[in-house]
Amino acid sequence: MTTRSTTRWPLSLATAACPPSPPATSTTPRRASGAWPRRWRRSGPAAASPSSTGGSTSPGPPTCAAATRWPGCSRGTRERWRGRRSWRRSWRSTSAGPRPRLPKQGIPDGHTPSSWLRELTEQGFRERYAGTDHERAARARVDAELEVICRKDFAGYFVIVHDIVAFARSRGILCQGRGSAASSAVCFALGITAIDAVYYQLPFERFISEHREEEPDIDVDFDSDRREEVIQWVYDTYGRHNAAQVCNIVSYRPRMAVRDAAKALGFSTGQQDAWSKTVDGWSSVVEGGGDPRPGGDARR
Repeated sequence: MTTRSTTRWPLSLATAACPPSPPATSTTPRRASGAWPRRWRRSGPAAASPSSTGGSTSPGPPTCAAATRWPGCSRGTRERWRGRRSWRRSWRSTSAGPRPRLPKQGIPDGHTPSSWLRELTEQGFRERYAGTDHERAARARVDAELEVICRKDFAGYFVIVHDIVAFARSRGILCQGRGSAASSAVCFALGITAIDAVYYQLPFERFISEHREEEPDIDVDFDSDRREEVIQWVYDTYGRHNAAQVCNIVSYRPRMAVRDAAKALGFSTGQQDAWSKTVDGWSSVVEGGGDPRPGGDARR
């Protein structure tokens, strides 16, 4: 949420919820500073009584964004506005949306997800960073990353990914982490990725940043011939109600479909473009339904 929208949103909410009361007459001037005249302020019950004002009540101050600035406002008005401000603060604190609840991880007794992640990272640190020229820099980097990961409550997710990768490698299944996770020294120490983020000076903020309210995403590729073994292990370990497969459905436009089909068949780029230009839209494909080559039988 930008600063501008944060500033304007409460005002638009207040205006929609309680529009300011109009002046009693159009000839009553309003101060240029935006403050309402003193005579419009209610000083007590007598000011709101019709008998004390000759049968009419004087308009009170506006019951919107500046309601609490007038001490003469009714108590109910002030309490309603305080309730709106309290609701607005709670909405801002939860505007990032709900986080998914992780399934039960294999955390040993006496450990929390954070402490167990630190233990696993320390084991990997001794294997991958101990004795290197940048061991001291790696120690500082790993400690800083763990601090951010644990503060944002992502430790359980890292433990799950580590367990999946450890299972695949114990069965001799080729796997490799990729994407923005390669910028993490913790992922390298856990054996998820094979890129030393400290040696190559990759920024951790590309993967996880304290200024972004989003879940981490660790992409891991598995051997296509044995990927089903990993999928079934995930189902058996975490339960089918806690795991799901996601796929992308790619749809082609007519010209792109003709061009890619011609490319797959080994035709030249010029021939691909020539055939694709003969297709005007979906109707041409549906009505033609035949040989897309110029002069071909489109009715077959």
